[in-house]
Amino acid sequence: MSIEVMLVDDHPIVLDGLSCLLRAEPDIEVVARCTDGGEALRLARNRHPDVIVLDLKMGGTDGLEVLRQVRSEALRSRVVIFTAAISEELLLQVMRLAVEGIVLKEMGSEFIVRAIRKVHAGGRWIETRSIGTALGHLLDGDARARPINELLSSREEAVVRLLMSGLRNQEIAERLFISEGTVKTHLHRIYEKLEVRSRLELVTYARTHGLG
Repeated sequence: MSIEVMLVDDHPIVLDGLSCLLRAEPDIEVVARCTDGGEALRLARNRHPDVIVLDLKMGGTDGLEVLRQVRSEALRSRVVIFTAAISEELLLQVMRLAVEGIVLKEMGSEFIVRAIRKVHAGGRWIETRSIGTALGHLLDGDARARPINELLSSREEAVVRLLMSGLRNQEIAERLFISEGTVKTHLHRIYEKLEVRSRLELVTYARTHGLG
């Protein structure tokens, strides 16, 4: 089945470009296009698209309010923010609303396609290269507010510390007397809690926020 996508942007030229781009993808179908947030919410409630590609800055009901309503009403649609720029304040708000994806319009067209597929499959696409400064400040702020040892369980923290020492999953499992599968499960949960996507990002985050 195709991934049903709704596009929301107050610039018709952007909608036209996205529609043309996504039309070429065999597994993606654009089921609705909107130029304002109010219309987007009405269609989201009625059409239940799989993914909403959403601009943040629009007249009337803006993208942030659309995201808030999607969350408060527990609509099943997953949301990818597609915006020209994002401030630290806005980034903080959308991250707290558990947005599934963020892509800047300056990125290559393949990024929005990949983001749609990733979030539809249940993952997250936060393009750290495109929002590096704002994300870095956000993570620093979160670390001051909640130390890493408050975000992780004691076993998860132990896994991170052993990983930081260079051990592989099997070696971590042997040290903690657990299975390698359990180590992988812990790492999956750690990635989700800290919003990192690789061992390198995890080690960097942990060292920056008090574990190394």
